[in-house]
Amino acid sequence: LLLRRLAALGKCIVISGRSRAELRGLVDDAGIALLIGNHGAEPWAGAPRLRRQVAAWARALAGSLPPIPGLWIENKKLSLTVHYRQCRDRAGTHAAILAAARALEGARIVEGKRAVGLVSPAAPHKGDALAAAMARMKCPRAVYAGDEDTDEDAFALACTGTVFGIRVGRRKRSRAEYFLRGQAEIDALLGVLIEVAGKR
Repeated sequence: LLLRRLAALGKCIVISGRSRAELRGLVDDAGIALLIGNHGAEPWAGAPRLRRQVAAWARALAGSLPPIPGLWIENKKLSLTVHYRQCRDRAGTHAAILAAARALEGARIVEGKRAVGLVSPAAPHKGDALAAAMARMKCPRAVYAGDEDTDEDAFALACTGTVFGIRVGRRKRSRAEYFLRGQAEIDALLGVLIEVAGKR
């Protein structure tokens, strides 16, 4: 409801590690101007080549990772996420995932919440996607909030003076200049943005 109200007042985009298909199911009725999936790589002109690379990673991981209960590979076609939240030995499983991931050619490892993401350094990241979206929609400035390591690529734009970066969950080395204590404060942030946008 809050996101829908904000989208009615200004241009809102969603940049996520999820696939665009999954994003449509989550926010398709909110009036979002643009949905960008797979950490910035979807949509992208180089997607066919990346799909082949990700498929090769998936095959390699299926052959190299031990059969650990609770471990599963989410293939989002343009990126992979290896989940281990349900594994009993999380530390050992995490180490096994990293060892297998480091053997993959051309894979950038992104740490998540009880998950390890694999993306291509050649594909657009969230910072690239945000900059391109701002140019496309002729937005000179943007407020960007996120809680993942891949959001740091977008927070890096704060140094240009065009992006107001907000990290959800404090992190000492984050490039975001501002922080929320947790997801529970997102609603309050949306409320403030609605109030400000409503006064324009």
